Amino acid sequence: AEFVVKKEKDRLVMEARSNPDHELNRSIPEGQDANLVVQSRAAKKAREAVQLEHQKNIDNGPWKENAKLVELSKNLNMLSPGKHVVFIDSMVQRQSVMDMLRDNGIKQNQVYNIAGGTTTIASKDMSARVRGFREDSKAKVILIDKSSLSGFNLQSASVVHIIGKPEDGSSYIQGVGRVARSPREGDVTVKTYRYGDAIDDLVKWNDLDTQLRVAKLTSPGTL
Repeated sequence: AEFVVKKEKDRLVMEARSNPDHELNRSIPEGQDANLVVQSRAAKKAREAVQLEHQKNIDNGPWKENAKLVELSKNLNMLSPGKHVVFIDSMVQRQSVMDMLRDNGIKQNQVYNIAGGTTTIASKDMSARVRGFREDSKAKVILIDKSSLSGFNLQSASVVHIIGKPEDGSSYIQGVGRVARSPREGDVTVKTYRYGDAIDDLVKWNDLDTQLRVAKLTSPGTL
């Protein structure tokens, strides 16, 4: 993975050197070495691009070849009946989850999507979808992402599935908190899913686990 990141970084640096108007050359802080700033920006951009490509390669294939979604499928069946909240973080992930739900016999009108970062949804429509999810006895799943972590109460659900990677520990707590809010009946089950062989997944979740341990120590009632 590091070799691929370096290759992409070197490509971006070469582009920036040959094009003074390249985005990496813009707004260099006064007094800083322009070459070092471009190198740093290129490294950051390269890592983001490689991680996104890695995610697309994993999440955009058939769901039955995706370990996260195979496990999600099993858990949906084991934990039914009840309503489920699924946290996602990309458009390709949303499509793969929808394919899996369809193959599990969950109809499209039983799935509500307020993951605004994966499609265009007006805030008014989001509110209507949340209301539909809460009031529709046949509703099974609602999809959320980082754009819909706050402002919507989802305590009619009983299970939260963290398929995507929250940006940080507070985002994780926010997502779970949407379901754990009072008044509600029964406990909330939280399931997290991560790839064991993906470096960026392991690094991200190790960091999140550390943040969550700190949150438990400093604010025991939040988790």
